[in-house]
Amino acid sequence: MLFSEQTIYVQIEKDRFKLLHVQSGKTAQVHGNFSNARLAIANFTIAADVLKKGVFEVYPKSFIRFSPTLVIHQTYNTEGGLCEIEERILKEAALSTGAKQVFVWQGQPLTETQLLDKVFKKT
Repeated sequence: MLFSEQTIYVQIEKDRFKLLHVQSGKTAQVHGNFSNARLAIANFTIAADVLKKGVFEVYPKSFIRFSPTLVIHQTYNTEGGLCEIEERILKEAALSTGAKQVFVWQGQPLTETQLLDKVFKKT
């Protein structure tokens, strides 16, 4: 697992990130006051800090730490889909964690099998 791709699936709810490290199955939930009535991430600085904390909780600790791939899935305030600016906010927040690659997923929540099969790369 040391040299294999590391994937973290992040679901965004109101003021909460739910994280799953796909390869280990480790999960975490981290909270912060970053949402408002219109945006899942209304305060970027707080959201980025909370997301970094969550990634640190689920990402395996080792001597050599490779940058993970983040699949970020907003489940709050998604009526009509995400606009380009919302997608950019999600990507920038994910990249601020040190991720090497970020995929924004829209649709039904992904299963562990779908994540392992990398369906998020095929769309």
